[in-house]
Amino acid sequence: MKKITLLFFLSCTLMIRAQNSIQEEINSRLVDLHKVEGHDENFAGFERIKNAIGDAKIVMLGEQSHTDATTIQTKIKLIKYLHQEMGFEILAFESGIYDCNKAWSMIQEGHDVKDAMAKGIFDIWSVLEELNPLYEYFEQSLVMEKPFMLTGFDTQMFARWASDYFGEDLNKYLTTLGLADQYENDISQLESFITKRRSGKKIKKKKAIQSMAFLETITKLIKEKESTEQSDFWVQTLKSMKVYMSDYYLETDDRDQQMAQNLIWLKEKYPNKKIICWGATSHFLYNSSLVKMEDKRFQKDGDDYYLNHSMMGDYIKEKYGDEVYTIGFIAHEGTFGFNRTRTIDMPKENSLEFLVGKSENDNYFLPLKNLSLEGYLSRPLGHQNMTSDISKMMDGVVFNRHMRRPYTDWEFLFYLTPENKMWAKKKERFIEFSKQRKEERKKKEAAENKNRA
Repeated sequence: MKKITLLFFLSCTLMIRAQNSIQEEINSRLVDLHKVEGHDENFAGFERIKNAIGDAKIVMLGEQSHTDATTIQTKIKLIKYLHQEMGFEILAFESGIYDCNKAWSMIQEGHDVKDAMAKGIFDIWSVLEELNPLYEYFEQSLVMEKPFMLTGFDTQMFARWASDYFGEDLNKYLTTLGLADQYENDISQLESFITKRRSGKKIKKKKAIQSMAFLETITKLIKEKESTEQSDFWVQTLKSMKVYMSDYYLETDDRDQQMAQNLIWLKEKYPNKKIICWGATSHFLYNSSLVKMEDKRFQKDGDDYYLNHSMMGDYIKEKYGDEVYTIGFIAHEGTFGFNRTRTIDMPKENSLEFLVGKSENDNYFLPLKNLSLEGYLSRPLGHQNMTSDISKMMDGVVFNRHMRRPYTDWEFLFYLTPENKMWAKKKERFIEFSKQRKEERKKKEAAENKNRA
């Protein structure tokens, strides 16, 4: 009995020492991000982030659920630092390759920056009030020595520019090759697909298959006709659209692979420019087959998706190695959600959130290189506990103590998506609610500025 008691005591002692060792190592690595909301640009201590990223040419900024306001605010602050202090010049969104290219073209032609960007990126971000500082900073960057450039890498065409201009722009380009007249009906069918998908409607599978055949044919013809910057763009765009349609109608699953190919194409097009990627952590993480969720229902509901499918980050990490730096996000507590508020559970004691949460500040960056977190939970995916070692799937992680769900700018949403009928009956009430919140925020900002003065 004495031997058993002694062994138990020694086992507990070793566990406590191990946890204390991990705690000390984490504490020594933490970089205080200071305040992240608003237009804060306090980068004191960020040199350690610069050192961690090193010579990487691609930084991938993930997010847990697409509905995490504090994550968005933190990403914008990091984007400013990466642009100002590390020379990153391209911002690539998880949004349509055509849509974002069109947005950038419109900006270059003098179009309003917020309007152009919002019509190029997905509505899950473009209509959020938290994105306004990014719009404002992007506009400011246009007069800097190295202005930001906007692009996208996704296959899906959900944004406004695609529904408004895709057919017209494709027709113009094919006209220069003498191909437009014979494919007028096919282009019209592609326009119909984009418009109906944007409004939540379907087209018949037979027509979709016909469109995919056309996309394959026209891509081949373009390659045969010329090899220019414009033809390369259209080849990549049409390849992406074919994957988009195939995934939707034939239940293929090539989106992540094509997104990786689009980013590789972009990197090779601009070999001397460094790229920031904005999207979901689920797409950006690598060694994705290692993902295991604590709640087996999530693993099962996803049909062990990560086990059976390589993600965009897998392809990019394999291609570029240390030239890509992947950053995930975790939160200690708070809320998230779009249509309804969801609460984030308080972290368990054997979790990374709990360990970082012992520190006194609210927002941190934690480099993960050579930091083994085997046996510790973390929540980089949908705010659900993952049992896998997070350090094997990303290079760094951002911790936010207080997460909150984002605010929708309803007036702007109805402007961008007039075809959206989901909230039509509540339109006036939602718009009034947005206006009141904006006024309250202006008063709060004015009061804060007065106190600083």
